[in-house]
Amino acid sequence: SDWTAWTAESRRDFTNLAFGDYRFRVRAKNIAGAVGGEASYAFTILPPWYRTWWAYGSYVSVVGLLVGGASRLQRRRVVAKERERAQIAEARLRAESAEALARSESEGKKTIELLSDIGREITASLDFDTIFDKLYERVNQLADADVFGVGLFNPERQEIEYRLAIEQGKRYAPYVRSTADPDQLPVWCIAHRQPVFINDLQREFSRYVTRFDEQSRPLEDGSMSKTPQSLIYLPLEAKDRVLGIITIQSFEAAAYTEHH
Repeated sequence: SDWTAWTAESRRDFTNLAFGDYRFRVRAKNIAGAVGGEASYAFTILPPWYRTWWAYGSYVSVVGLLVGGASRLQRRRVVAKERERAQIAEARLRAESAEALARSESEGKKTIELLSDIGREITASLDFDTIFDKLYERVNQLADADVFGVGLFNPERQEIEYRLAIEQGKRYAPYVRSTADPDQLPVWCIAHRQPVFINDLQREFSRYVTRFDEQSRPLEDGSMSKTPQSLIYLPLEAKDRVLGIITIQSFEAAAYTEHH
C-alpha cells in the first residue's frame, strides 16, 4: 500500500499472500540520486479448491441429496413399517458418514487457516522473542507440545544455539549443543535434513542414534527439565542451507501421528 525505504537489495520476497489480484510496483535510483520511472507487475493468486464456485456447488449438491433422501424415507414410511425401519437405519449410517466426512473437512480447513495465521503473524515481526511466543501459542493449538524449541545452527562453530526453548510454560536457560557428537537427535536431523519422528523414546531412538543419554537442563524457576516420550524434530531449511531445527515434544507416549 506504500513505498518501502530505499535499499540496495535487488529482490523482494513476499509470503503468505491471500488469494486475489496484486500489483507489484518498483522503481530504481542511481548513485547520483536520480529516480527512474515506475515499473509494475500484476498477478493473481487463485483461491484454494475448497473456496471455488464448483466446490460450493458440490456442497449444495450434497445437501440437496441429503434432503432428497430424507424426503424419500418419509414417503416410504407410509408404504410399509418394516421397510421404514430398514430405511431409517440406512439413513442414520449415511448421515453419520456424511457428518464424519464434513467434520474431517472442517478440521482440515481449520488447520489450513491456522497455519496461514501463523505465517502472517511470524512474518509480521522481526523480533525473535515475538516470533517464538507466537509460534509456541499457535503450535499448542495444533498438537500436544509440552516442550517446544527452536535451535539455530552455526556450522562454523559446530553448535546449535537454543536461545528460546520452553517446557510447560517455563523457559529453559539459554544453552548450546555441540554438533561434534553425531549421537544426538537434533544433530541427526540437521545432518540428514530429514525429520525425526518418535512416539516411544526408549524403543525408537535407535532408528536415529546409537545411544540416548540426554541430561536434564535447568528451567527458569530452578527446576530441571523432564525426559519426553514422544518427539518430532524438523530441519529448518532455506534453499541449500540448514538454518536450524524446530521441535515439539510430549511427555505422553504415542502423542503424534504423521499428520503432525
